[in-house]
Amino acid sequence: MLPWPSPIRDETILTPLPYAPDEYLTGSILHLPDISLRDLYELPYSGAPPPNYNYGLMMAALHLLDRAKSIREGPIATQGTFRELAHGPSMSRSPRADTPAVYREIMDAANHLFAKLPSSARIDLQSPVPWISFDVPMLVSLISPVNSHAYINSWSAW
Repeated sequence: MLPWPSPIRDETILTPLPYAPDEYLTGSILHLPDISLRDLYELPYSGAPPPNYNYGLMMAALHLLDRAKSIREGPIATQGTFRELAHGPSMSRSPRADTPAVYREIMDAANHLFAKLPSSARIDLQSPVPWISFDVPMLVSLISPVNSHAYINSWSAW
């Protein structure tokens, strides 16, 4: 979420998302597959589960949110001055229409991640205790807006 292009492309990052501390302590991490940012996009098709640790899920959600925002902003954000923008082409952008493959990739990954959230990472407003862990609202607030950022079709909607 930098205001300038990152010199490191997402597809080159192979660092696995974190697992729960207990899995490191017990050694069960040795039997679990590594899930990197690149793997997030294959999860809906491979049948593999997403990370089950809230911080790993948060990192995945933050990445998808940033990616959805970046396709929405696209090349418009890198054009010249405000005066050039005022006299240039329309500010309307639709990631779904402009970059359908990228849009579908992000949406599939986000929907899969949201659908496969463990019960410990969900908010149940019918329950007297709506969430189990203090970081669940942050996780849900990161993954929920991915759809709206990727889907928005006009700057005038803001």
